[in-house]
Amino acid sequence: MLKNVFFILLFSLFFNTVQAQDTIRMMQYNLLFYGETTSWCNTTNNNIDTKADYIADIIDQTLPDIFTVNEMGSNQYAVGHLIGNALNVNGRNYYNVASILNNDGSNLINMMYYDSRALELLSQLSVPTGLRDINIYKMRTLSTNEPVEFHVAVTHLKAGEGDSEAQIRANMISDFMDFLSGYSDKTNWIFSGDMNFYTSDETGFQYLINPAAGNVQFTDPVDQIGPWHNNYSYRDYHTQSTHSVETECPSYGGLDDRFDFIFVSDDIIAGDNDMQYLPESYKTLGQDGNHYNDAVNYGTNNSAPANVIEALYNASDHLPVLAEFVVGSGNYISVESTDDIDIRTSVNADGNVKIDIEQCVPGKGTIRVYDLTGQLIANLDFDAVAKQRLEVYIPHRGMYILDVTNDNQDRDITRFVR
Repeated sequence: MLKNVFFILLFSLFFNTVQAQDTIRMMQYNLLFYGETTSWCNTTNNNIDTKADYIADIIDQTLPDIFTVNEMGSNQYAVGHLIGNALNVNGRNYYNVASILNNDGSNLINMMYYDSRALELLSQLSVPTGLRDINIYKMRTLSTNEPVEFHVAVTHLKAGEGDSEAQIRANMISDFMDFLSGYSDKTNWIFSGDMNFYTSDETGFQYLINPAAGNVQFTDPVDQIGPWHNNYSYRDYHTQSTHSVETECPSYGGLDDRFDFIFVSDDIIAGDNDMQYLPESYKTLGQDGNHYNDAVNYGTNNSAPANVIEALYNASDHLPVLAEFVVGSGNYISVESTDDIDIRTSVNADGNVKIDIEQCVPGKGTIRVYDLTGQLIANLDFDAVAKQRLEVYIPHRGMYILDVTNDNQDRDITRFVR
């Protein structure tokens, strides 16, 4: 009876604030001439219907709330084909898409798709660069009590390893940063795309992380600054190429370049404006660190289901990158908590939850994880030490309650988002 009373109290308090916060998952992906043909990528070796089937497998696995893409054909058919054949399939009907903006008149464009249950598109514009537009989308959350606004910018910078190509990339980033310097709203910015950087020493990269005073400053969430190209030390972060040998359409040479990024503004790192990057959520799908200079499907790759690994190989020569963001205010709830025990959680994209426990007076104790129906999901014991970390796997996305007690009668109850 007392247990039931406790849960009535706990969950009534929780449901009063459950919509204060949500988690947004974003995925960035170069789709390799989706709906666009060339002399080397055609309807036979890069068929749009076949590609859509593979991309659907990737969407099934990731279910992004925001899906930004490069190398989309600059026509409404290609844009609509992806949403109708890869996104709104397999029981999904909630993805929406932005409009085409293509001031530079490129044959390849960027595009953004989004979950219309959680987000709405307020406005969009583009910054012409002379090669390809940098597209900017202003978004607002629908799943939080207080709407949170943020910006998503998407780019596809000039490819090529030479100095002249690097200079064009720098010029494109300069155009973008010049736009931001005169834009009134400098809060909550995400900047994603196939950026074709070979090293963090490139001028364009430096423009992002070391901007002029007063401008938006961007951060690499995984803080992997260095010479990525053909460098084994960065094998966990390489995104191109999924192919090791020539097969007509895709680039080849194996995974040895980090071309694809999701940058975030410093205020998102700090969580200053009701939006914060979720630590350790940045991930390159299909990258297990064991395929340096190899195809993504060579031998064994257990970083994703086998059908997803094959889809990554066949859909594009790039791997998608993902990141998650917590939006909304009030990211902590405490019920009957004491000052003698402190709990912090962090969740990665695979569902592994790290639980850090700090006790003023160490005591043995128990951690219980509940879902919002009150069902016990996990039960862990911990030792009588001042600081320790435990891990638990939570397979399904959602909100959970963490109830921590020790034999000193200390208690802390928090919630976290998976």
